[in-house]
Amino acid sequence: MSEPQQPPLPPHGQPAPYPPTPPQAPGYTQPYPPAQPQRAPQTPPAPQPPVAGYSAQPYPAPRPAGSGAALARIAFVLAVAGVLIEVLLGFAYPIFFRVFGYFSPASTGVVFSAVGFLVFAVSLAALILALIAVRRGASKVVAGIAIGISASAIAGTLVSWLSNLFYVFL
Repeated sequence: MSEPQQPPLPPHGQPAPYPPTPPQAPGYTQPYPPAQPQRAPQTPPAPQPPVAGYSAQPYPAPRPAGSGAALARIAFVLAVAGVLIEVLLGFAYPIFFRVFGYFSPASTGVVFSAVGFLVFAVSLAALILALIAVRRGASKVVAGIAIGISASAIAGTLVSWLSNLFYVFL
């Protein structure tokens, strides 16, 4: 009789390219090996008793963040409101001088500064809401329009304030 055939040994330090097979009877073919190794089913750990002073309830699931569509619409409405206030201020300027006359420039300056600050605050709120809406990903077109309108209103208000400041020192 002859000795059984042994597979060749791999080089030192390397794993065998295939698992060794036990000797088989002649005429027997081995089925294909499974695609993934079989594992024993895992059982979940046993529940632990609650610690004194703490509830056994898990944390509530976090609520998903609201869509940016509502924020984009609010930002758009605020941006348009800021521009409308500024346009109405431009129309009210001659009427205000006719009613109060040119004898009270301090009161006109206070009123128009307050309205300018209101336009600035509304436009800044619209810009912040629109940027948040863009980050959330919904209604990017409406949020982009709100960003453009509010940024132009903010820039216009700042230029107006700087020009007034320039003429004070002239």
